[in-house]
Amino acid sequence: MIKIAICDDEKKELENIHTLLMSASQELGAVCRCSLFDSGEKLLDEVEREHAVDAFALEALHYLVKPVDADQLQTVLERYLKRAARKRTVEIRIGRDNIRLSEESIQYLESARNGTDIHTAGGLLHTAMPTGALEQKLGQDFLKIQRGFIVNMHYIEKVTSESCILKNGFTALLSRRDRQKIRTAYREFIFNVAEGSEDT
Repeated sequence: MIKIAICDDEKKELENIHTLLMSASQELGAVCRCSLFDSGEKLLDEVEREHAVDAFALEALHYLVKPVDADQLQTVLERYLKRAARKRTVEIRIGRDNIRLSEESIQYLESARNGTDIHTAGGLLHTAMPTGALEQKLGQDFLKIQRGFIVNMHYIEKVTSESCILKNGFTALLSRRDRQKIRTAYREFIFNVAEGSEDT
């Protein structure tokens, strides 16, 4: 099921978008649950209350200019469904809620405060789940570079003989025991990414 929030300060426009969106979802065979908000403040309050987190990585898929019509909404919904089908996600428990986080939004994870800090493009999340348990859930794009520290290799700027430098400037030391294995794994990742680019 797709959860959708619709926000507009004009009641008539809000109801019109809701009607068009539900029609588009039925046309595409998608199951949607819509929540309507007449102000941005109410929408943000609901997001924080429901998900119990302060920040999410926001990935704009498309911008709509009013007046919105049925064809526009159906096009956006189709694009979302295609993107969602391609994305890998990981289920994480944040407080009392289980959320699904796209792997591509995760920069790195580190053990902290009886759990794990998850650094994303949109901010910091904390879960009580152990880093080792999360490591088992993550895909092959993630690399453990030291005990309790896992990096999404797409966010690595370079790997030196002793450290890993991320694109945001953060530097972490490599495990002494596993340095060679870590560097080899990263080289293979770079090679596979390059091969994939050539194939597309």
